Amino acid sequence: GRIVGDSHLIENPLFAAPMGATGIGSFENDDATQWLARLAQRKDLSIFDNAFAADPDRAFIDAPTGRVIQAAGEIVAAAIGRGGPELPAEAQEWIAKHKDLDFGRVRQPARALVNALLSPRSELHDLWEEAGEPFEAWHASITALVERLA
Repeated sequence: GRIVGDSHLIENPLFAAPMGATGIGSFENDDATQWLARLAQRKDLSIFDNAFAADPDRAFIDAPTGRVIQAAGEIVAAAIGRGGPELPAEAQEWIAKHKDLDFGRVRQPARALVNALLSPRSELHDLWEEAGEPFEAWHASITALVERLA
């Protein structure tokens, strides 16, 4: 079935095109920024369980949900010691405060869903492909994240 994120994000017209409020980086979009703000209020991994709840082999992943999956995957990668170069300070601080959480538990679901962003069942894949030249850079960044979650 179709997986949708928070309804207030989906109704926002800025998310109709990949270039409007979105950059290639995992945190260069409003969906990731808003999710990161919600993360700051959490003390457990439930927000990651929600981000990685879709079936990566069956679900169609809409763009807002895909952006959250990408951002959440970056934080999981960083928490297991394989972070990327552009992790926001607030994400680093949250990880440092919650080192005792079992990030290994969400590593495999994170990897599977980040990998699913590269499939035709991902709206982000379609949007970036339609954008032309930036597709290669986006694809490389997602592939690198999948590898860091391995």
